Amino acid sequence: MKNLTIRIAQPRDIGDIIALLRNDILGELREIDDSDPYVKALDQIIGAQNNEFYLGMIDHEIVGCFQLTIIPSLSRGAVKRSHIESVRVNTCYRGQGIGQNMMKWCKSSASMEQIGLIA
Repeated sequence: MKNLTIRIAQPRDIGDIIALLRNDILGELREIDDSDPYVKALDQIIGAQNNEFYLGMIDHEIVGCFQLTIIPSLSRGAVKRSHIESVRVNTCYRGQGIGQNMMKWCKSSASMEQIGLIA
């Protein structure tokens, strides 16, 4: 696999993100054609503390995405937790370990160390 890089999504990426979310049979059925709700949701994610939408990139092409939210918790000594959703890999790139590498990035990122998910 070529080098996968991860970056935070920007409003200019919304068209590519929507296309990626629709890039399989289930996505075609559940995602809508109107981009306005997606634009508003990305704006909310960008504006929220401890909430980011990331893109997996290979040679400046978006090949995957995921949303990572850090959640305050009271259990286990008030350790923070993470929630990962909207994980997608472009069907042309599946089977190459991209999704696995995006999740490894989540686990090893500095933010995960700060919230106590990595020893």
